[in-house]
Parts: sequence; C-alpha cells; structure tokens
Amino acid sequence: MGKKGCVSRFFLASCFALSSLPLAGSLPCQAGEGVDSLLIAAKKKESQPPSVFEPFLQEVEALFQEFYPKAKVKKDGNKIQVSYKCHEYADGSSGRHIIAPQLDGILLDMEAVPGKYKGKEMLPHRVNETLYVLLLMAPYSAPSDHHMHTRLLFPHNTPESFVRKFQGLVEDFDRKVKAEMKEAKAKEEEKVAEEPGSGDEAKSEDSGSDETAQAAPGASEDSSPGEDAAGDAEAGKESSGDEADESADKSDSAKSAEKTSDDSAEHASDSKKTATDADKSADKESDKSADKESDKETDKEADKEADTEADKEADKEAKSESKIDFGGARLSTYTFSDGRFQIRLPGKPDAAAKELQGMRFSQYKYREPQGSYNIGYTVLPTAVKVSSQGKMVIDLTRSLAAVTKGKSGPLTSLPWQGYPGCQVDVSEIPGDGFKNTRLRVFLVRRYLYIVQAIGTKAWLESPAVKQVLDSLVVRPELTSSERTLMETREASRLSHSRAASADARDRNARPSYNKAREKFQADWKYRKRLPSY
Repeated sequence: MGKKGCVSRFFLASCFALSSLPLAGSLPCQAGEGVDSLLIAAKKKESQPPSVFEPFLQEVEALFQEFYPKAKVKKDGNKIQVSYKCHEYADGSSGRHIIAPQLDGILLDMEAVPGKYKGKEMLPHRVNETLYVLLLMAPYSAPSDHHMHTRLLFPHNTPESFVRKFQGLVEDFDRKVKAEMKEAKAKEEEKVAEEPGSGDEAKSEDSGSDETAQAAPGASEDSSPGEDAAGDAEAGKESSGDEADESADKSDSAKSAEKTSDDSAEHASDSKKTATDADKSADKESDKSADKESDKETDKEADKEADTEADKEADKEAKSESKIDFGGARLSTYTFSDGRFQIRLPGKPDAAAKELQGMRFSQYKYREPQGSYNIGYTVLPTAVKVSSQGKMVIDLTRSLAAVTKGKSGPLTSLPWQGYPGCQVDVSEIPGDGFKNTRLRVFLVRRYLYIVQAIGTKAWLESPAVKQVLDSLVVRPELTSSERTLMETREASRLSHSRAASADARDRNARPSYNKAREKFQADWKYRKRLPSY
C-alpha cells in the first residue's frame, strides 16, 4: 500500500503540472508570435539586395563633397539631390518661382528612371541662362533598362574642372552599372553554389541524429522483454516454488539481456559509422566549395588584371593620339560673300557647285595629307518655321551620317550664333579612303551650312581641326524689318555727321575780331591766376 500510495501521489502531481501549463492560444503566445513576425519583417528588409545604382550615386556624392563640402545631400532610393547657396527667383518670362543657385552655388537633381529618355531635348543639352547655366543629361543603361535623368544648375563662375569631371562621371553611367550588375550576379552565383553544400551537411547531420534516436528506442524495446521474463520467473517462483523452474527462468532472462546488450552495441556502432560518414561527406563538400571559391577568386583576379591592362593600353593610345600636333597656327581667313560666311583655313580651297533637287549647292574643299575640309551651303526657297528648325537639322544630320554607311556616334546639339545646329562623328567608313569624319549642320534662316572634316582618327581629334571648325562665322540674311531698321539707323547717322560738319565749318569761319576777343579773355583769365608779388 505504501508503494501504491507513492505512485498515485506522483501521478496526480504530474497531471497537475501538465494542467497548469499555458494553452497554445493564450496571450503570451500571441505576443510572442507578433514579435516574431516583426523580427521576420525586419530581417526581410535587411536582406533585400542593395540597388545597382547605389555605388554610382555614392561617387556623385563624393565628387560634390570634394568641391562643395558644405552642400546639402538628400538621397531617397535611386534619387539624389544636392543643393548649396540656392535661392528662389521669379522667372520674368513665365512668372513662375524657380529655385536656382546663387554665385558660387550649385543645384543637382538626379534620378534613375525606367526606360529611355523620351523628352524633346536632344541631350546632352546646355543652355546659358542669365543667372546660371543649365545642363541636362540622361545616359541610358541597357542591362538595367534605366536612364539617369540629370539636371545640373551652376553659375557662370563654376570651376570648369568640376564640370568636366561631372560630365565624364555621368557619361560613364552605363559602364559602371554593367560592372555593378556583373559583380552582383557573381555574388548570387556564389550564394547558390554554397546553399546545396550546407543543405547536404544538415541532411547528413539530421540523418545521423535520427539513426541515433532510432537506436535508443530500439534498445529500450529490446530491454522490455527481459523485464517481462524476469517478472514471469518471479510469478512462477511464488506459484510453484520449483527451484528448477527458477534456474531455467533466470538463464532465459540472462540470455535475453545479453541479446539486448548486443543489439544496442550494434546500433551504437552503426550510429558511429553514420556519424563518421556524415563528417567525411561534410569535409568533402567543404573542400569542394573552398576549391570553387578559390577558382572563382582566381578568375576574378584574372579578369581584373585583363581589364586594367586593357584600360592602360587604351589610355596609352589616347595619350599618344593626343600628343600628335598637326599645327593649325598658320591659318588665313577666307570670306565668301555669296554664302554670307567666313572661315579660317590653312590654304585657299577649291570651289565647286552642283544642282541638288533644283537648288544650287556650293562647296569649298581643302585637302591635307591626313584629311580634308569640306564646307558647303545652299539657299532654301523659303525660311523654315522656328518650331521645326531643330527637327529639320537633326533629321538632315542623321541622313548624312547614314549615307556614309559607317558607324554613327551620338548626335550632339551644337547651337551656332543663336541658330540651331547639330554634330555627329562617324567611324569605320567602308572603302579605301579615310575612315573617320565629323559632320556639322547649321540652319541660319534660309541658308543651310554643312561643315565636314574627314581624315584619320588622330588628325580628327587634333586641336588644328577644332580650330578650323570653330572659326566659322556666319553673317545672317536680313529680313525686311531688319533691313528697314538698318536703313533708318544709317540715315540718322548720316544726318548727325552732316550737322557736326556744318557746326565745325561755322566755328572755323567766325570773324577775326571774335578770335582776338577770345584770345584777350583767355589771357586775362590766365593773368588773374598768376600770384602777385
């Protein structure tokens, strides 16, 4: 009874302890579940991959910190805004209030926008306003399918070195994004390569633990028949009291205990073998992953070395080409009154003319050993509307570049003396002649000008060619109102000159006594100023 009472009390205490545990739907569990959900959300937010534009925006921020340390920088995702010494102004033409930089100030708005730029301006676009200069750029990156919309406002006294560095950085947007995406892809591949190995190790560990767990219950199950046999032997002893039966039962129980011990030993040895096999497989997989990582690192280093060597070679070629000087100081000015323009050339050009679609096209050509200059013009029947002049110049430049059947570069807006213009570089021109050319097209009222330099790449990039192309001076054709205004001003100038000459004649023709009187007055004033002794 004492033993049964202890067992019953122990059973009641365990039941009470189990009943006192909190239920699954109680408040503490709900609170824990909420905290877990918040932690999971925070981890997901932290595990999100960074934007591919972040390194580029960091370089932009570093450039502004170098030249404008006190500038305010605001970053929001793929957008950055930099401002320093900015003020709100009232636009006189539109009446709107705009924010523009003051003297020594700066203002930048930059954002990565999906797709290509669909604005009307031909970029890069630079406009000289009264108080500041506006620079618009939108380089496109095909891998990310985004363009970096850039709007920079800076005063006229901004260092040119900063503007050049900024333009070069923005133009390099596509290359930097490609490199960043390539690096991110390599990291993802490394993660994917590492995940299967870790999963196999976990599986092997789980299998080992399961086998050991299975081995333990097996031992307990095998030991239970021994206990049953021992109980049966004791019951037989009490009922029969036969000593022979007791010895037989004891021998049977001993044999069953030995069998269970042997089985447990075998299970333990099997679990040890599985554990050693799992360790060996984990070591092999870790060695394989380490070999893969080392191979990838060596490949990356080789790619970096190849890229650096290619960049160095390109820099050397660019420097060697930039060192070539083709002169350009001995230039003479040639004026062509029929075309209403003048230009500076190394020598007298050859003139030619031909008919194109009922219009006369005049051309002047000067040849050099490394290239030649071509200047042509034609007079349109009527003036083109101001709203469609820019589109006409762009379409004509694009068609002229297509005629060469070469590789056309980007079209660049090039206003000339306040009139629309466009420039394009063409390379890899087929044929036996020169392979590179630079085309400029200008529309000045009814006069259409085409200026071309064709030759070798080094000659085309030389300062001499730039000096010749930039020396073009156009004298616009006067309209009827401008002609009337010029005639009125000329008549006014002639009337003023006639009145001045008549006054001079009257003053010189005055009588001699007036001259003597004026001389006496001058002498008297002079003597009065002399000191008296």
